[in-house]
Amino acid sequence: MRDAGGTPIVDCLEPHIQQFNGTYYAYGFTVRNESEQFATTIYSSEDLRSWTRRAYVPTDPALDGSAPQDAVALWYVLYNRRTRLYVGYGASYGHWINVYTSPSPVGPFVFRRRLSSVFPYSPG
Repeated sequence: MRDAGGTPIVDCLEPHIQQFNGTYYAYGFTVRNESEQFATTIYSSEDLRSWTRRAYVPTDPALDGSAPQDAVALWYVLYNRRTRLYVGYGASYGHWINVYTSPSPVGPFVFRRRLSSVFPYSPG
């Protein structure tokens, strides 16, 4: 992915790309700082060639990582026609899968509920 000036985009890792109303949105993540806190970055494009940064969704610094609201990497964003909301699925890595909603594909995404627990990996 590159921005309008042709510069490679380095803060949208492993993007999931969705199209809403003729515009493409890339939902990826970035590492915020040396403490390895993740944050979601959202880019949009009309043609899949040139991308514009639309949003940065940081973790609430008051959270310690154990709360469901601490999810910072949206895995998928879908549109629910019945509720007219964008539904984002994310994770507090290794702990929970969380559901977020927003009236816009670029947020703000608000925590709604914990979908299920994720069992920790334990090597044999």
